[in-house]
Amino acid sequence: MADKPEDGTKKKDDRGAKVSEISLDEKRSVEDAVMFGMHTLVAGKPQDIMQVWLAKLVLEGLLYVLLVMSPFIGVWAINQDFFVWRVIQWLVLRYPFQRYYGYEAYSIVMYIMFALVLLTLGGSVMVMVLMRVPNNEPSPWLKACNTCLQVFSDFGVVVCFPVVLDYFASFWNCQYQATPITHSYYTDRECFAGEQLTNMIIAVIGMLLYIPMAFVLELASTNPNPVSRYVWTTNDPATRMLTLFFKATLVVLLSVLQFVPKFQVLLLLVCTLFVFWLNCRQLPFLCDGVNYATCANWAVVLLACCCYAANVYRDDATASYRSLVTMCVAYLFAPTMLVAWAFTAGVHRWRLRAGSKF
Repeated sequence: MADKPEDGTKKKDDRGAKVSEISLDEKRSVEDAVMFGMHTLVAGKPQDIMQVWLAKLVLEGLLYVLLVMSPFIGVWAINQDFFVWRVIQWLVLRYPFQRYYGYEAYSIVMYIMFALVLLTLGGSVMVMVLMRVPNNEPSPWLKACNTCLQVFSDFGVVVCFPVVLDYFASFWNCQYQATPITHSYYTDRECFAGEQLTNMIIAVIGMLLYIPMAFVLELASTNPNPVSRYVWTTNDPATRMLTLFFKATLVVLLSVLQFVPKFQVLLLLVCTLFVFWLNCRQLPFLCDGVNYATCANWAVVLLACCCYAANVYRDDATASYRSLVTMCVAYLFAPTMLVAWAFTAGVHRWRLRAGSKF
């Protein structure tokens, strides 16, 4: 008889535990859903595939060098009919569309990018909302949607971040010192009027949505596990967020401040030098090779900015001088990467010198 109350109490406690568990599921917080959505966008990505991380390393430096050496700036002696240039210019989507296609096609691509940004945000919010439903199991279509979100967020936001941001910012590339204020390339389009004004508003909204999305993905990709085997693993979110901020600033400056080139190039040098110094000092990635390659990439971007300054600050620059400066970037590309790689590795070994005593 004495065991019955104990059994009854136990059953009552079990029922209470189940009720408590269900109530917790029903009250799943928004923060939990947001964290799950952030994890969903970065979990399971092919970060350990060699072709993927090699492509990321190459594009990390090449895209920013191409943006600095824009053929539309006017101080670079670039043969745009050269076969190699005609191929690599497609990495910066704005270049071929501005050169080969008209303003309408140029605007349509911007609207497509804007729609993709909205779809990514809408899909992410949908995943977060569905994850608030208690005991919700991912369905096949939800998994397919998640895969699409992962692919676009990885390549459309992380890898192609400067390309997409540059495309949005290029609509604000106007001759602000002229009267009337016209677009720097499409001189027949007056800024702050008509269709161009509409496109400028859509572009700035796209930037205001796209940049925070990139910051969220950068934060979500942080992995505190020190033994992670992913090549791009980082456990230093502050450095990565600060680096991304200066990357975004660099891209926007390249498009918006072309009408004041001497002031523009000073800000470019500050941003580039800071990104190089920050990566070299903090070494945010757990993989040493990625740290060395990142610093080497930004050393090349710094080289391009220095050559840009050499062109801008010489008022009597001749065509042969500009051609020489342009070729310096091509000839010093590989040596600069090797020197920066060795310098970063040396700094890393010097900082670890105390560890050899233990």
